[in-house]
Amino acid sequence: MQKQCLRNSTSGLSVIELLVASALGSILLGMALGSTMANRYLLETDSARIRTNQNVRGALDLLSLDIRQAGERLPESVPAVEIVDGATALDSDELVLRRNILDEILTVCEDLSAGDTPDKIYLSSSSSGAAPACVYGSQAVNYVSWSSHRSAQGGSVQAYIYNLATKQGEFIEITGETDNGSAMYVERTADSLQFDYDAENSAIYLMVEWRYRISSAAGMTDVLELVQNGDNANPVRVTFGISQFQVSAILQDDSILTAFGPGDKWGELKSIEVSISGKETYRNGTIETTFTSRFFPRNVLSL
Repeated sequence: MQKQCLRNSTSGLSVIELLVASALGSILLGMALGSTMANRYLLETDSARIRTNQNVRGALDLLSLDIRQAGERLPESVPAVEIVDGATALDSDELVLRRNILDEILTVCEDLSAGDTPDKIYLSSSSSGAAPACVYGSQAVNYVSWSSHRSAQGGSVQAYIYNLATKQGEFIEITGETDNGSAMYVERTADSLQFDYDAENSAIYLMVEWRYRISSAAGMTDVLELVQNGDNANPVRVTFGISQFQVSAILQDDSILTAFGPGDKWGELKSIEVSISGKETYRNGTIETTFTSRFFPRNVLSL
């Protein structure tokens, strides 16, 4: 029987084939890498845009709630809204909003001077020519309401004393009340007063104040902060990445004011326009966005 011998042979790739395969592989790898880098760029850009939009939108949502509450239980003679215009068009504004917690207010019945450190503010006067509000006992109902609220708050409350003539005011700390049968007064922490307060033309309000502004602290100039009740030492950080904060007052006649002070009548407001710009710098560049909204201070309707 004749055996047939089969010759085993091993065939490989030629150098040309290897070069072609390598070139094709490099092209495919480059395409995949380019696509990945493009997708990463889009992802980073979209993430930066989303963060910026969320920061701005979140700040506007918070502001809208406070603007709608501004002026609650306050007369038009007390400024519920103030807009402090920036020094230049490039500087951000400040927005001040106030609301009263109690319907009852306390009329100041003795003159107080700037620099004084009184520990008592009288709510009655022994003068024969005193106004009806300063006759002993005439503020008894308001006195009791304040006393009950202060006790419920743990013993002391922040109040706002305001001079209706000069349009100036400040926060003070009320620590107690006294009625000795012939005089009524509230007790306060004996800090120095900033302004004068005329008897019968000044009053004390159990007020809440929100002041929104861009921080001026080093390293925090992109932070929108909230100062509550004049506590400048402990601002609340609302959101980061804010580059501009602009506010305007829209009046009933559609005129626009970039500044709105204590002498302006907040009852004439039609809306408050707030424009907030956000900015974020990331590896691929800078994302900037601006949102503008108008909000109605609804307590205008209660005047």
